[in-house]
Amino acid sequence: MDSPSPNRSSGALKAWLGIFLFLLLAGLALCWKRQSDISRDVERWDHFVAEWTAKGEDFSAGHWAPPAVPDADNFAAHPAIAALWASGTSEPSKALAQIDPKEVPGMNDAQVSDPELTWLEEHPKDAAEALARLQPVAPLLASVREAAGRSGCRFAFDAERLEELQPDGRFERLNLLSLCLAAEAEASLMAGSEVDSAADLEAMFRIGSHLRSQREMLLMLQGAAFENRAIEVINAGVRQKRWSPGTRTRLLAALPSPAKLSPELCDMIRLDRGNFVRVFDTSDPNSDTVKASSKKPVWRAWFHPPQRDAAVEKWVLCSKYQPFLSSGGDPANDFTLRFSPTELNQPGPGQFARKMANHVGVVVGQLLQLEDTRLKPLREELAK
Repeated sequence: MDSPSPNRSSGALKAWLGIFLFLLLAGLALCWKRQSDISRDVERWDHFVAEWTAKGEDFSAGHWAPPAVPDADNFAAHPAIAALWASGTSEPSKALAQIDPKEVPGMNDAQVSDPELTWLEEHPKDAAEALARLQPVAPLLASVREAAGRSGCRFAFDAERLEELQPDGRFERLNLLSLCLAAEAEASLMAGSEVDSAADLEAMFRIGSHLRSQREMLLMLQGAAFENRAIEVINAGVRQKRWSPGTRTRLLAALPSPAKLSPELCDMIRLDRGNFVRVFDTSDPNSDTVKASSKKPVWRAWFHPPQRDAAVEKWVLCSKYQPFLSSGGDPANDFTLRFSPTELNQPGPGQFARKMANHVGVVVGQLLQLEDTRLKPLREELAK
């Protein structure tokens, strides 16, 4: 058998050497590309933070926490409100749990013949029954009206751990409380007690203001719910011509100031931003973002290590918020908070940030709409 010729052996060796060198160079190029992309994204975020920190922005959540309020002036520290907030088994919570909205005329979803009217507008004789059904919470509602008159509010929550706010049904209890106050206000009005109705409505607007002052998105939405339901009752009284001139002036004074809305929205966004940044900076293993990133394929995880993905997510969210914040919360710029459907569904790093920013944009839009389409026309109507 003939042995391989030296030329053939040399050619094979050169071929293998060429392949090896090609793979080596390709590997080095990939490593360079990976490191270059990581550095680019991390440096872009660092540059963004440095630029806006120099302009006065603070990216920590704690900086934007609502200020402390002395207990004597604190709506949230009133015994009735504190008990409602703290536990679903407290006495105020138990009293509230006795109310079934389906059983109270005006609180349920019963159909009316005229969609422009409420149930009690069509059936004013049901007002007495509604007040009777609400009797178990009458003492609680009196305490809530007293609490609403306090000058400030600071609920006991960690501004850097907003995810801890939701357990224990707190928001469900606040929602039921707003329903009860609105039902009592409308039933009192239809039963001929304009003064009692106005007291409930004033309390609802004050509570709305207290909740908005907390700078937390869900609490601000709860505050808007109090205001929205109060507006519905006032409009019912306007349609039925039940408000005296003096009460109209009183209700007009109770409406929230439009000048407060933009600063409140900016504070809400900054607090949300601080929590978003904190999640990525601390790599909280229980966060949805970290859980999602752990499911990446191995090759993608190599190109997108946690520090790169974190930098991209933070930059996408914060750079999206900044135009609205820089405008001072100008309602004309609320569109800058939302992504197009194509951008929203774009895969890869930044997808979580795009969804979060879009959600915040929707909330901001809802709060601006409440001012533009409901509060502004109501001010004009009550001022007549």
